[in-house]
Amino acid sequence: MFSVLKTNRELRLLFIAQNLSFIGDWFTFVALAGLVQDLTGSKFLVSLLLVAFSLPSFLASPIGGPVADRYDRRKVLIIVSILQAIAACGFLFIGDSRVWIAFVAQSMIAALASFVRPALEAAIPNMARDPDELRQANALFGSSWGVMLAVGAGIGGIFSQVFGRQAAFIADIATFIVAATLIALVTRPMQEVRAASHSKRIRPIADMREALHLAKSDPAIMSLLMSK
Repeated sequence: MFSVLKTNRELRLLFIAQNLSFIGDWFTFVALAGLVQDLTGSKFLVSLLLVAFSLPSFLASPIGGPVADRYDRRKVLIIVSILQAIAACGFLFIGDSRVWIAFVAQSMIAALASFVRPALEAAIPNMARDPDELRQANALFGSSWGVMLAVGAGIGGIFSQVFGRQAAFIADIATFIVAATLIALVTRPMQEVRAASHSKRIRPIADMREALHLAKSDPAIMSLLMSK
């Protein structure tokens, strides 16, 4: 399965960028939770922080797919990664009277994360050179999401304990910057050229209804959706 990363430069860059982005999504969880606990002493706010790590991504997910379909995926991924890095900079300014920054910054990172996975997965068929590469790449990219989130939280916690919370925040910023750089190095187009008349208007509800209708008519697509 990993052989495709050795032979296909574009997929290798995308895979590393994807994993860095996923790691960055949860890298600061332990550091942020500890900081909020120390500043407020409130277990409720620590629990609320967990919501900030997950709920915004869920709420923004109906938009992520249509954006990946209608706009240049490379630009979307680069812009999203840069915005996540900017949002992560907010962690450096959290203080006694600025605990709210933790929730706002993390909510922004989580919401932006909902654009990454659809754009990356939609780009894979354009990066693969043959059906066998596509099969391997889909399996590899699809299996790394949950693993990297757990790895990100684990590594982030250890990093925070060893080097300190501020260093963990800076490292988190770096993951998004490096991810954006790797995506910028991809030379192959990430999608087919669309006709000028192709609508770029985002319609989350209509797009979701259309996707469900397509999934119902194709068992293979339905099984793929259910596996996610």
